[in-house]
Amino acid sequence: VGAEDVAVLAAAVHRGAATVYLEVRESNAPARRLYASRGFGEVGRRRRYYRSPVEDALVLARSLAD
Repeated sequence: VGAEDVAVLAAAVHRGAATVYLEVRESNAPARRLYASRGFGEVGRRRRYYRSPVEDALVLARSLAD
């Protein structure tokens, strides 16, 4: 985890967040691998979320309780 990642997650914890969520294009394998390496897991899907081209978004989450 990079220094910027740690700072963002620490700020979220400081503000009382228990979980961080994000969306990523299903086809974006490099980003999905990066997020997985940072502890994010798939928790949902937003059908047809993106346009040009139309594509599903995967909803990823990471618990901050660790």
